[in-house]
Amino acid sequence: MGNSLCLYSNNCYKVQKSDNDQLDFKEFIVNKDILVRQGDSTPLTNYKYLKSLGEGSFATVFKVLHKPTNTIRALKKIDKNVQITSEVEILNEIDILKKMDHINILRIYEFYITSDFFYLITEYCNEGELYDHLTKEGPFDESHSAYIIYQLLSALYFCHSSNVIHRDLKPENILVYSYNKIDNKEKYLNVKIIDFGAAKIFEHNKNENKQIGSCYYMAPEVLRKSYTEKCDIWSVGVILYMLLSGIPPFDGDTEKKIFSKILEGHVNLKCEPFNSRISYEAKHLIKQLLERDPNKRISAKEALDHEWFVLQKSRELLFSTNTLDLRTMFTTISEYKSDYKLQQVAIAFIVHNMTQTEEVKEIYSIYRTLDDNGDGRITKEELIKGMKMYNKEKTNVEEEVEKIFKSIDTDKNGYLEFEEFVRVLIDKKKLLTDENLRFSFNFFDKDGSGEITVDELKEFFGVNNTVEIEKLIDEIDVDKDRTISFEEYKLMMRKLIS
Repeated sequence: MGNSLCLYSNNCYKVQKSDNDQLDFKEFIVNKDILVRQGDSTPLTNYKYLKSLGEGSFATVFKVLHKPTNTIRALKKIDKNVQITSEVEILNEIDILKKMDHINILRIYEFYITSDFFYLITEYCNEGELYDHLTKEGPFDESHSAYIIYQLLSALYFCHSSNVIHRDLKPENILVYSYNKIDNKEKYLNVKIIDFGAAKIFEHNKNENKQIGSCYYMAPEVLRKSYTEKCDIWSVGVILYMLLSGIPPFDGDTEKKIFSKILEGHVNLKCEPFNSRISYEAKHLIKQLLERDPNKRISAKEALDHEWFVLQKSRELLFSTNTLDLRTMFTTISEYKSDYKLQQVAIAFIVHNMTQTEEVKEIYSIYRTLDDNGDGRITKEELIKGMKMYNKEKTNVEEEVEKIFKSIDTDKNGYLEFEEFVRVLIDKKKLLTDENLRFSFNFFDKDGSGEITVDELKEFFGVNNTVEIEKLIDEIDVDKDRTISFEEYKLMMRKLIS
């Protein structure tokens, strides 16, 4: 296997045959599959083990140093020889994580497969599990609880819109990656959903039947083995109840008793603190999340619009835009242009591997200001609305947005996703260091020869058309030797800041 999973398919380009039977590249696409590499051999070449973060029955998680970028990551080592999970399930988890471009979902960087182990390399969240924070610091007040739940619902809205059902949402599968200090007092938790091992691509109008998940958080329809993505919403309801009270809504000293209470579906909102300190709006949302009938249960989209989040000012607390000038942002994205196909892939790869900086967090605040419905994507309609609201002197806004999408929507799916947005706004002078350029150059230079060749790019892009690959190289090849040296590559990339 090589640098990506699109090596043997046309995922990176849309191609068609011309009259002379030669493949013709009609539309260039930066597909997410090419950004998450399968590494060669083992991770030891690129990673230094720092410490163990936890061990389960078939997997161990380590804190590691990524030597090429000098950044901290997490490495999940999964034993193939322990038959708790199958190879198909692991590959399914990798495939789903590659599609997730949302700040509240754990990002995967690369993976390795050896004869005995799978290795998944992901973001490192240094503040541990939400479960531990709840145990030590909870229960939380309504403002803090709303802050956390809004993030979970936004992530689930993104998942469900992508036809992904998580199926094992619980505080142990939610990591805290940073704090946000509110009013110089309490530190609110920024969270990411992890562990997509039980996740699945679902079909609309088709129910799932595999009973899967953790007992406290299972929806009643999961126990009945006929359910949809709405089971994730039930789990959020359980988590919200626990954040506010410190106890689960359906408890028991055996799994059988817990399941019996779940099927009964009675939610006690008359015990402390619900009967004295919790608002009507919070209790109303809990009831809607823990509605026994999944057809009547609120969706992630509907839940994000609930009055409770408005009263708790959740969006304002999460997505302050004081750090970036919106007007400057609109000018930047309107003027952005990438001249080279290889340049587009390279900047996408670097950004994908550098998403935990403070600047990226600032850009995210802008992104979510424009993301009106909270699904983690920006549509043309949302960008038009934002431009009219924050850049009122702009004329021909619709035409401007069409040009922006043509330039920035590099996977051509009709949305601006977060990484696409970051690629445009991030400071290229800080991003395009010699270290980062060498790291991205090696992404293409598979054999480590110091040159990117026609054969390497043919394999990388999954095409056999030498003529078109040579055209791509000719855009960059200064000395006309039909290879790209590091100096030629660096010259191409530095044109982004010239």
